[in-house]
Amino acid sequence: MKIILLCMIFISCCDNLKSTERVIDVRPPNEYSQGHVPGSLNIPMGNEQSFLEELSSYQKIFVHCHAGRRAQTVYSMLGMQGLENGVCINSSGMADWTIADFPVER
Repeated sequence: MKIILLCMIFISCCDNLKSTERVIDVRPPNEYSQGHVPGSLNIPMGNEQSFLEELSSYQKIFVHCHAGRRAQTVYSMLGMQGLENGVCINSSGMADWTIADFPVER
């Protein structure tokens, strides 16, 4: 129940994203291509440094992955680089998103 609730909160955020907000998926391209949150940007873990300027232009970024661990790592790394606009989805992820039958883009 908790996971479904977290996913519902996340999907609500995704459905109502402002132009100043962005979802980033930190999974590798092969996982991302198998299905991702519609409209999300794929920035594989380890490549976030190349996107700092773009990510800093958003008011809020939602960082997520398959289950939460990689999202937490990238979120921490972005924070160490001075980015303070991140929201880490670390207690859920794409695995729960698909189980809950939310929209998936391929």
